[in-house]
Amino acid sequence: MVTATDLLYRSNHVLRKTLCGIFPMTPPSGSDERPEPSQGVYGISVAADLAGSAPQNLRLYEARGLVNPARSQGGTRRYSDDDVTRLRQIGQLLDDGLNLAGIAAVLALQAKNEDLQAKLDLARQHGPTEPHPRPRDIAGEGPLLLDELDPHSPAGQGPRDATR
Repeated sequence: MVTATDLLYRSNHVLRKTLCGIFPMTPPSGSDERPEPSQGVYGISVAADLAGSAPQNLRLYEARGLVNPARSQGGTRRYSDDDVTRLRQIGQLLDDGLNLAGIAAVLALQAKNEDLQAKLDLARQHGPTEPHPRPRDIAGEGPLLLDELDPHSPAGQGPRDATR
């Protein structure tokens, strides 16, 4: 168990021995659970140290929309474990030669890819489904055939005009 004096004094300090156990540093609930990965717990200096960056860089990343830390009631930034992981990823991409605009694009594509993968996994869990009907099938006119496409229509996909 970490005590308040452990943070201030060396372990063999006399005052530590007398105060040991008076100020326990355990959560009020009595459990030793870690906070949720998305819960903001680190200040900007600690988050910067954990990510291997500097606090001014974290402010810049926030200004560019690359990270969005939680805020305390007083407005202090609170970074979560998820935020620190993202900051490390940003640092790695910077080391690979990307600029901040490129990093924003990469992170957006990764998020979209993860979303699509989650949807695909969910669809696979529900088993095979019937194929989706084509628009003309819904109207009851039968499937649209390739030879019915008009290559001269603006999109090159419209049905042929009956007057031609």
